[in-house]
Amino acid sequence: MHSSSRIEGQLRAEALQAGGTFSVSVSDEISLVCSPATGEGKTKDVAKGLFLCCNGEILAGESTGFGLPVLKTRCRTYFPSLVSASSIDSTRCEMVFQLDRVEILHVFGIRMPSLSAWIVEPLLHAYMKVPHHQQSLLKLGAALRSRFRAHGAMVPCTSQGRCRVQYELRDGTLVVSVDASQLTGRGQLIVLNEASGVSFDRLRIGDRIWEGKKIPGWKIVPFGAVLESPSVGYGFSIAAPDDTTASTWWLACGREVVPNLNWAGCALMTDQARFAYRVRFQRLKEASA
Repeated sequence: MHSSSRIEGQLRAEALQAGGTFSVSVSDEISLVCSPATGEGKTKDVAKGLFLCCNGEILAGESTGFGLPVLKTRCRTYFPSLVSASSIDSTRCEMVFQLDRVEILHVFGIRMPSLSAWIVEPLLHAYMKVPHHQQSLLKLGAALRSRFRAHGAMVPCTSQGRCRVQYELRDGTLVVSVDASQLTGRGQLIVLNEASGVSFDRLRIGDRIWEGKKIPGWKIVPFGAVLESPSVGYGFSIAAPDDTTASTWWLACGREVVPNLNWAGCALMTDQARFAYRVRFQRLKEASA
């Protein structure tokens, strides 16, 4: 693993604007890029945060990238579109999102009514509560989607307001500052931090390790849990915000890799409107050997 001094010596930011793209270099090997056109699966039609890039290859998969806000209410999950992306200086860039997308289910090519969300959301909530059975449920879900030709699509909806996110390289970490004070919708704010699930296939929590399909799709974890990619040679984790309290912050980690799903990441959940957190990237010991 790189020493902190070596990492800090390599850290350099290049908020380069070229056709709406930005790049923040973390080391000689990895960087974070804003690439709005990148994506696959149902998330290709929503905005993305910063994607992890290793040796020129964007490790996006079907993920939403790092620092992407989502609003979850009792019966809907609102995803963002991108309003603007701009550089601030050599170490910072900013993205403004509008929460105005929802997922609509199609079965046999027929769009299901919006009221179907009242059925889907409780099922998702139940799924999150049974991490030991999630991989089996994923396989069942994939089989049912194939049988009924079901798929989700992101479509515009009534806007729930805007969320401003600033990204800054500081002290060896990516600092993500979120201002959700302009959101008009009420619910729980979730900030997603994801990469390709094919690449990141190991979860480490202290001395415990989950690999591949043994990683749950959604599991509440302590701050400092690390998602690792032996093939890439790096891992990433979310550091606890400075003002963290048990009633304010929750962190979940997961991985889903089946047809039309390919992501691994951490979701930071909070009831705060303005806050900042840190994403740490670390080189794996076996990659340094």
